[in-house]
Amino acid sequence: MANHTLVNFQEANGKHYFTYGTTTPEKVAQSFSAYMAAHGYRLEKGDVYRGTYGVGNQVMRVLFGAFVKRYTFDFALQPSGENVVIEWSKAGSGWTGGVIGIAKTNSEFTKHSTNLRQL
Repeated sequence: MANHTLVNFQEANGKHYFTYGTTTPEKVAQSFSAYMAAHGYRLEKGDVYRGTYGVGNQVMRVLFGAFVKRYTFDFALQPSGENVVIEWSKAGSGWTGGVIGIAKTNSEFTKHSTNLRQL
């Protein structure tokens, strides 16, 4: 899967920042979109450079709580010299699933954050 070289990773204020070296925003956007689609996510808001990816159904999550899978994540791709930075954060806390929902959202965020280091 590693199409891009990760040159820096930072975590600040609940967001993760991935810096990929010597590439273009178009190439990173293509790889990132393919990664998210492969994991069942669809672009719910924005475009391939900035927006929100989500999986699951919000109404069902509210009705049935943690028994229903629902995750949303915000992202933004930004050029930085010869590099490209992805800003990655949780769009929702998972509170509609209660304590279990929050834990599952945190786990999903960590899983993707780890995988994105190999984008």
